[in-house]
This record gives sequence, C-alpha cells and structure tokens, in this order.
Amino acid sequence: MRKFACIICIAVLFTGCQTLDHTTAPNFSDYQLCDFLTPNWITTSDERMAVLSELSNRKITCNGGPIHENGSAGALKSPPPVVPRPSIKQQAVSGGTGFLFSSKDYVITNYHVVRGANSILAKFTNGKTVEAVVVAKDPKNDIAILKLEKSPPLSATPIKLGDSSQARTGEKIFTIGYPASKIMGEKPKYSEGVINSMTGLKDDPAFFQVSVPVQPGNSGGPLFNERGEVIGITTASLSLLAIDAMGAIPQNVNYAIKSSFVKNLLSTIPELMIANTGIVVIPNEPGNSLPDFIEQASKNIVLIEAKE
Repeated sequence: MRKFACIICIAVLFTGCQTLDHTTAPNFSDYQLCDFLTPNWITTSDERMAVLSELSNRKITCNGGPIHENGSAGALKSPPPVVPRPSIKQQAVSGGTGFLFSSKDYVITNYHVVRGANSILAKFTNGKTVEAVVVAKDPKNDIAILKLEKSPPLSATPIKLGDSSQARTGEKIFTIGYPASKIMGEKPKYSEGVINSMTGLKDDPAFFQVSVPVQPGNSGGPLFNERGEVIGITTASLSLLAIDAMGAIPQNVNYAIKSSFVKNLLSTIPELMIANTGIVVIPNEPGNSLPDFIEQASKNIVLIEAKE
C-alpha cells in the first residue's frame, strides 16, 4: 500500500483502509472528501479526479480548503453562482453636449463632461457616432477641445465663434443641446433667454450669468447671440446645494463660459489658428429664419457620451 493509503487509514479509521478511486470515493463522507483535497494528501491526478467527481455527484463544493467533520456544516453548501459584474468605472457614464467649430474635425465642450474618461463618443443627429479624444483642456475654466477620430458623418459647416467682449447685459441669446437625453430623448433641444450679467458666480469675469435654462446634458453646448455666433458655452446652473447659503431656492440662475476663454485655449493648438468662417445662415436676416439656423446648426451639435 502506498504512503497515501496509509495516511487515509490513519485519518478515517472507521472506514477501514481503502484505496481512493472512483469505486471507493462514495464510501467517504463529504467532509473527508474535502479533506482529501488538502495539499500533500492526494498525490496523483487520478485520486483528485475521483474526489472531484464524487463531490460533483453530491453537488457539494469545498470552500476555502480543508473542512473537518467538526467544522461548520454550512461550509459544504454550494455557494450561489458568481455573476460577473462590470466594474463601477466601466459603468460610469457622463453625458453632455459639444459642437464642431472647425473644418479640422474639432469639438468644443465642457471639461467636466469628459473628465477622467477613457472612452468618448460624439453622436450626431443622424444617430451615427464617432470616437473622440481630448487634445487640449482648461480645467480651471471648464473647457475641453476634442479631436474626432474620423470626419463627421454629416455634411456640416462649422459654427462660428463670436466675440464675447461685445456682448451686453439684456442681449437675447439661445442654446441648442441635449438636456437629460436619457429621459427627454436624443434629439437636440432649443431654449432661449437673455444675458442677466456680464459676470458669473461671485463676479467671476470668465462667465456670463444667463436665463437660458441649463439642465444636466446641456453642459458644453454653444451659447448663440442673435447673429448666430457662439459667444459662450453653457456650463452650469446654480446648484441646489447653494440653498443653505442663500436661504432660498435659486430660480433659473445659469452660467456660461465666455468664448474669449475658449479662444485662449484654441491658441495652444497651431492647426486651429485658421479663420473660422462659420455657418452662413444668420437668424433674423432677410430671407433667413431662426428655424433655418437651428436646422443647420444642429448638424454641428453632438451628444457626448464619456465612459470611465
């Protein structure tokens, strides 16, 4: 009898001295079979296969190594099946708006829309998507420049960047974007308002305060003046967290980063130092209409989906 058989005889005296194979494995208890899986007990692959086969027939799983007869009976119960789940990072998704502004396939959006993303998709109004990467960013002013991996699937004229320094309080403005797209849908939405102030929160000169409604998903969208020029990027609403400081619920208090700060970031990309001709359809000019402009501009405005 081999050394293994002698060990078995000592360990399980009440069973008698038996060799371990497919015919004798049924004679051992659940606990003993699990013990046999302990390193240095089973010395051949045939013996191991005999144990595993018998445990499978009994629908028994040995958890965490050797289990002894004086151990917990619950330890022998088959564990629930392990269902692989995506990591939290894989599930984290951020949504926002962006817009083409150059024939070089570049998109402007808010930095917070794509912050920490490993995958960025730009979805156009025809439903087609294009991968994009961040090529420039200004976290302080919440601006990011994306480069599309390939040309847009629509024939679209880039949107013209205007001069935000020429804007005035009370000026009419509007935006087009994808607010709450998971609820409201993936068609671009138009909303309008006025410039309430030439400064943002705590008189920050980088921002306009605007009455254009800004919802989650609007972030990164273009803020147009009546000439169809982008003078800002819709960025944020006054958070309800500010209620504690104000003692009241803020009513339609929203902010947009000025286009002059966008141009500062663009100046860091040599190939973007080209003239930006922009869309030729100007709203409210003779022969044109705001709906015409919205139809043309929407081809340049993308739904952005960023995944960590």
